[in-house]
Amino acid sequence: AIIDFPKASVPEDMKLEPGMPLTLSNQAGQPVPVVVVEVKDDVIVLDANHFLAGQELVFDIELVEIA
Repeated sequence: AIIDFPKASVPEDMKLEPGMPLTLSNQAGQPVPVVVVEVKDDVIVLDANHFLAGQELVFDIELVEIA
């Protein structure tokens, strides 16, 4: 998910740059890794997708049994 995060919620002394990894907390208090995509005047655009999202994955499997 791409998130527009209010810039006012970030400490003023925190220098954010595109590509910077951050960790937010969800409503249950669990950590959510995100990456800064863009810093705008009033929002920070964050990418909360899994780091392998959109990547081609290749798996080697061994079929042990068909039931």
